[in-house]
Amino acid sequence: MNTEPMAATTTAPPYPTAAGPRNLLAWLTLERLAYGLALLLAGALRLVDLGQHPMAPAEAAQAWSALSQVRGADALPLPGTSPLLLSLQYLGFLLAGASEFWARAFPALAGTLLVLLPYGLRRALGRPAALAAAFLLAISTYLVFWSRSGTGESFAVLGALGLLLCVDGYCREGVRPWAAWGAAALAVLLMSAPAGYAMLLAMAPLALLLLRHRTVCPLPGPATQGALLRAGLILVATLLLGSTALLLVPQGLAALADLPVAFLRQFVEPGGYSLTSLLLQLVLEETFLLVVGLAGLVLGLRRGDPLSRGLGLWLGIGLLLLLRPGRSPADGVVVALPLALLGGQALAAYAGRLRGLADQGWEALALATGGVALLGFTAIWLADYAASPQQAGDRAFLIYAGLGLGLSVALFLLAGLWFGRRVTTTVGIAVLLLALLLPSLRASWEMGHNDDGLRWGSLLSTTGATDGPAIPEYLQQLARQSTPYGGDLFDLPVALVVAPGTAPDPLLRWYLRDADVREIPGAGPDSGERVIVARPTDVVALGEGYAGRSYRIAQSWAPTALQSPALARWLIFGHYGVPQSDQRAVIWVRQPAP
Repeated sequence: MNTEPMAATTTAPPYPTAAGPRNLLAWLTLERLAYGLALLLAGALRLVDLGQHPMAPAEAAQAWSALSQVRGADALPLPGTSPLLLSLQYLGFLLAGASEFWARAFPALAGTLLVLLPYGLRRALGRPAALAAAFLLAISTYLVFWSRSGTGESFAVLGALGLLLCVDGYCREGVRPWAAWGAAALAVLLMSAPAGYAMLLAMAPLALLLLRHRTVCPLPGPATQGALLRAGLILVATLLLGSTALLLVPQGLAALADLPVAFLRQFVEPGGYSLTSLLLQLVLEETFLLVVGLAGLVLGLRRGDPLSRGLGLWLGIGLLLLLRPGRSPADGVVVALPLALLGGQALAAYAGRLRGLADQGWEALALATGGVALLGFTAIWLADYAASPQQAGDRAFLIYAGLGLGLSVALFLLAGLWFGRRVTTTVGIAVLLLALLLPSLRASWEMGHNDDGLRWGSLLSTTGATDGPAIPEYLQQLARQSTPYGGDLFDLPVALVVAPGTAPDPLLRWYLRDADVREIPGAGPDSGERVIVARPTDVVALGEGYAGRSYRIAQSWAPTALQSPALARWLIFGHYGVPQSDQRAVIWVRQPAP
């Protein structure tokens, strides 16, 4: 009888196990699922209909700089061009063709990925606060607008938050691997836009505060020196490759060198925006973020939290930068980011207060329902007042709105006597936050999806007009009607009139990008050109054989001298009537001889 122990054998299961799905389900926690929802929300606000609204002059200057490099031009990028976006647009235009979508795709992608970065700040902010900050970053009007704009401000926000994450990680865990990632984030910040240097200046005190309170103090040694050396090499390599499209566009180095000059130039050259208008813009467009951000700052200062103190300094410096002559709406991203991080802390604290109402849930629900109903009643009558066709507005609508507001106050006063102060104040804050949140969401949506020429949907005083996209459509029609050109817009000769000593308007040049454009200093009766494009300011002496069409390609407007109900109509609907000024282009076409 064989008494030797039998050897253990292992055989592969006949079917695949479910370890993969189980591991995925174990990884996909409710917290990560919530971040996924924030990512979807941010993507919907930033990517839907991205290429539909007209190009603004600043976007056209950036996009034309990139398209010129694709076509082999030796000219340097225009001043203020983002070198990082120049490289990305160059690659996008080279592979997929020049379009409004590809001009804005990379800033929109950066703004979408931004909402994932608070996940790395969970230990600094707290898990609920970091998650709330992610949603605030997703819906911020300023961040949505600049993410949907073909300029570099979105990269400045991404680089700044990434750098903050790396500084916090370094303070907690040491040099590796945060030095390398911090170098990459710093490079993105330096290649983004002039606002990137403003962001770096504003966040410097916060970084110093975090470094002062760090829990890990790496000792100098070969490992630390090696990590810092690698970080330096990563910084230089990222700046070099990121600004030149992997060395394909050496002119990007000129744009990189121009960014700090452009930032310093803002301290001496006026930017055309008043301090009052920018502060009013911040209050109206970011009301919800401003309220919860300031509340979070107060809570953080009471706790003596270094991160909150640093974010408060960041916010203060960002507001002080509005005092310089070259202030612009792009400075809004400098204050929006710390407001979102502070606001996350305030919302997390308020969520804890809501959980304390579990024993009075029905009372709180009844009070919230009544408050929301009266809020809707008031909003409807205010909207009717603003939409009133009467010159002075129908004051009856205003009276009804005031009645709804008075009933709301009376409801909460009675609830305070009946339910107690704790329930009343908590529910009252919820109704107030809802009243502030809904206009902010509407503003975030309209800033990126506004195609109405009589509705203001931009943070900029000068934006693209709805006539602009009609220019290439009309030229394509001319190409189809001209049999010698075979209906191809690339073969349609177009003479672009350029005033002597000036460069062609980037916005107009962008709309003519698909035609065979030849720049000429002027045109007269004997020019012999069939299609001539000029601005009305450029005097064109043409004979009777030409017919012209005028297109508004840009328009300017500011809320000055508005009175009721025009002021209410602008505050509620964004309607402003007619532009205060516009920029036009005229397409002259030689008519065939009879």
